Formats: sequence, C-alpha cells, structure tokens
Amino acid sequence: DNQLDGEVGLPKYIDVAYPMVLMSDTAGGFWGAASISWLHVDATGKAVRRFNLGVDAPRGPGVALSPTELIVPGGEGSSHDPRSIFLFDTEAMTWKELHRDERMLGAFAATGGDVYFVAYAFDSPTFTIERLALAPGARPVTVTPRLEGWGRVGLAVAQDGTLYVATTTEHIVLAGDGSVRSRKAIRS
Repeated sequence: DNQLDGEVGLPKYIDVAYPMVLMSDTAGGFWGAASISWLHVDATGKAVRRFNLGVDAPRGPGVALSPTELIVPGGEGSSHDPRSIFLFDTEAMTWKELHRDERMLGAFAATGGDVYFVAYAFDSPTFTIERLALAPGARPVTVTPRLEGWGRVGLAVAQDGTLYVATTTEHIVLAGDGSVRSRKAIRS
C-alpha cells in the first residue's frame, strides 16, 4: 500500500523496484527507507506509517531507538557521504543533530542509551567504532583500534556492549572495551 499518511480512499498498490534500507523498530516490526520514502510496518505486518520527506532530509541506513525514534545519517555530502548523526522523531516529524564529524560515517547500532557508529579514516582503508552517549553535549569516544576495511561494514551491539562487526573480508567480535575476542576470515 503506497498511500501516504493522511490520504483517504482506497489503497494505492504499486509495483516499483528500488533499493530499500530496512531497520528493526525495536518492537518486532521494521522501518523501510528508500530515497525520500519511509514506511513503518508493525509486528503484525500492518503498515502503520507511510510518508515522503524532502530530498535534503537525512536518510540512509540507521538504527531505531524505539518504534518512533530513529538514528539516521545525513548532513554535508548527502546520504552517499554522511557526516552527521540525527535523531529523527517520526511522530513529531522533527530532526535533531546529535553529532557532526569530519570523517565519513557508516553503520549504526544502539543499546542502553548509547549509539555506536563506524567512522572511516581519511589516510588509510581503515575504520574505528565510536560510541556516542545520548546525552546533551556528549562527544564520541573511540572504542576500537583501527580495523582494516573500507566500504560496507555491518555493525551490531549486544546489551553488554559486545560489538559484532562484519566487513567484506572478516567477522570480528569485540568486547565492550574494544579488545578483540575473535576474528574469522570469510571468503569473498
């Protein structure tokens, strides 16, 4: 159903193929974002929100803090080169910039009032994982050594702070203090 929030009438079904970023909504459902379109599907499979944003709005692969609050990248350089982290309140339809960085930012994960994100180095094909407390005036703290990799990096965090990282060449498990627990090469 491609009907926007607030539209009345029969559902509008379309058959359009375009890439969509998916993220859990923390309550059994998910958010999907593609270009300027946003879709929230709840745990029962019902589409509960559908709206479009302007082309200048932050967007891209993020992480949900709750079913209505999302952390999304954006800012200078567009969604292809994000440099800022925004808190998007999907009920109030408001954005709040939490952090602006000089580095290009990648994958996001969240747990216990902290957001973790990938920050790519300028001088080498490496990255670090940073932790940003969701508190006024908080600054990111580097929690990992430099890790090899450029391009797609997957990131997940457990409630105890254990970090799970997937690059195009290996899977890495790190303790909450950034020490490496395991590394396993993968075939490409």
